[in-house]
Formats: sequence, structure tokens, C-alpha cells
Amino acid sequence: MKRSKSTLILLILISCFSVNAQQSYKKFEHLNWLELQEFQSGYLYSSKVLALVESCPQSLSSLRANFTKFTTHSDVILGYQYYWTQFYDQNYDWCLVKHNQENTLENKSLQPVSYENLTVRQAQVLLSAREGFGFKEKGYGYEARKKKRLEIIGFNRKIAFKKYKKHGGKQAVYEYMKDHKPALTNETLKMASKKHMTPDAGPYDYNSSEAYLVEYFERAYSNKQRQSLIDKKNSRKYTKNHLKLLNKQWLLTSYQLKGDTKIKILDKATFYLKLDKDTYELRGSIDCNNFHGSYQLKKNKIIIKQGATTLRGCLHPQKKLLSVNEKKVKELLSNLKRKQPYYAQTKNIRKLLRAVYRYKVSKNKLKLFTKNGDQLFYKKIK
Repeated sequence: MKRSKSTLILLILISCFSVNAQQSYKKFEHLNWLELQEFQSGYLYSSKVLALVESCPQSLSSLRANFTKFTTHSDVILGYQYYWTQFYDQNYDWCLVKHNQENTLENKSLQPVSYENLTVRQAQVLLSAREGFGFKEKGYGYEARKKKRLEIIGFNRKIAFKKYKKHGGKQAVYEYMKDHKPALTNETLKMASKKHMTPDAGPYDYNSSEAYLVEYFERAYSNKQRQSLIDKKNSRKYTKNHLKLLNKQWLLTSYQLKGDTKIKILDKATFYLKLDKDTYELRGSIDCNNFHGSYQLKKNKIIIKQGATTLRGCLHPQKKLLSVNEKKVKELLSNLKRKQPYYAQTKNIRKLLRAVYRYKVSKNKLKLFTKNGDQLFYKKIK
């Protein structure tokens, strides 16, 4: 049964949830290829404007014999992934072939069901929709699409982190995948191959990288493999002293290098730590940059492993020296000189965190110690 145009527009503007025992990922309601052709009706660039051949060969072999391949394109249009290859004739007019993967037409065992030679009208639909022709008039302009994408990605990221937490955290899953091969079954591989027995690539998943990783882990690794991580998480034991440290946000107030006096953290610089009890993950900030990693606890001993960090330019004001105005340059150089202590401070703290081996919690105060005798002083803020 066909959907009406008003229904199609409404479907694009909403997202749906699957009602299961567990909370599902949020999906962007898409239009498939047949629905897009109906939706785009009335908003088509002419074949002349698009430089399309009015009557293209309907077989790929004939197209290849009489036309020259130009390039392959990919795009997401109204929540649906598209791949197509353009061929041109002696007049540099185009014929299009739509297919299900980027390199489909290079496949030696090419199946006819995996591609479709487009008619001139179908080519008009695809190229007009790619430019968003008529989308704004139908209440679905660029800003609306962008807002919906960001909303869905943010929601799905939260779902992904819940799944990580079940297995002991993102770091635990990542390290397990590095050390263990997936137990893909024949049935899983068959399902993956069936997915591409059509000229359509299918709906596009607006998931974050975090969601892709944990989804792959849950699909490719066996129940036994996944359960081993869950068992490892459930076997964790914490002392009262551990619990004083974990799931709290600690703000660095000062640090002390061996043999020196205590150095107070400079104004406007923020350094904090938070150690998650359930996932063994570490999150924190180093000045204006955020970082994450993992940690290990044994009695009052702690090992901190710093992972990825953002690379904002807060520590490198010299990058702003672009003006040739002498007065402005002097002013910026003066600012740079004042900011040098921030750079030295950040460098010291990064180095100290990597060397931490012991901790002590007293009331709302935390001390981290290195084997060299350096110390970091924190206070609890949450």
C-alpha cells in the first residue's frame, strides 16, 4: 500500500523506537528508493540542466561498450544510503547506474540484482534529491535534518555506553577485542551476504563510533566470549578505601615536585579526574582538553593509563600570530609570554599522571604519589 505524500513528509520528521525488553537504538525514519521517487515528484531538475542522456542503454555491458566510466558517488539522502556510478558519452552527457556498495561494479562475480541502470527520470530524481531540491519547501531543510541527526547520534551514544557498562566498560571491550578473535558463525556470514542481494544499499545508521564498536562486539563475539567479560566485571571487589576514591569528581588544586615547594594550579586552568567504579574507565580534563583512559587498583596502589585526548589549541596561543600589525604582534607576544607557565604546568601534570602508583583519600582530599616522590593534590567537587 502506497503512502501519501503528507505521510511521507511526516515520517521523515520523526524517529521511531522499537519496544523491546531492552531500550533500542533510535532510528532515523527513512524513505526507500521507491518512496523517494514519489516524494521528489514536482521537484526535478531538467535532464538538460543535469546533462543527462535521454535514452541510456539498459544493460551494463552495452553501457560499458559505448560510454566511458567517470566516477562513483555516495551520499545519504533522507536517511537512505546511495551509491551510483556515472558514465559519459562523446557529448559528455551522463548515464547513471545505482548499486548497493561502493565497489559493486568492480566485483568479478557481479550479480545483476546488485545494480540498476537508471532511466532518465530516475537519474533526475537521484541527482535532484542529492541537491535537496524542494526539501525546504516541504519543511525539511538542511538545519532540520542536521538537528535530527545530532539528536539521534547523541541518543544512540547513551544506549551504546549502557551496553559497554554491562560488559565492564568501553576500555574492557576494546582490550578484549584486541586480544581475542571474534567467533563469527556461518549463519552470521550468510546473513551479511544476503544484505547486499539488492541494488539498494539500505537505510543509513546514524550511530556514533561508540555504537558501531559495541554492536560489532555483540554480533561477532559468541555468548561465551561476552559472558567472560561480564563475569570478570562481576568478580571485581572493592575495599572501603577504593569506594572513597571511585565515582567522585576530583579537582586538582596543586602539585609538588620532589624537593620543591607546592605549586598552586594557575587561574582559569582546570584539571579534574573521575574514576568510574563499574567500567574501570577514567575521564578527566587537562586545561581545556578532555581525555579518557583506564585505571587499575590493588589495595592503595593505582596505575593510570591515559587514552585519547582532544587537541584544542588552548595551550598554543602562538598559532594566532597572523597579523602583520607591529603593535598587535607585540601584544600577542606579550600574551604568549604570560601563557608559558600554563604550558609548563600542563606538561608537568601529564607527566606526573603517567607516573602515579599510589593514592591516599582523607575526607574530601585526594593525594596521588609517584615513585619519585612527586605529589598531586585534589579536592572532591562532586
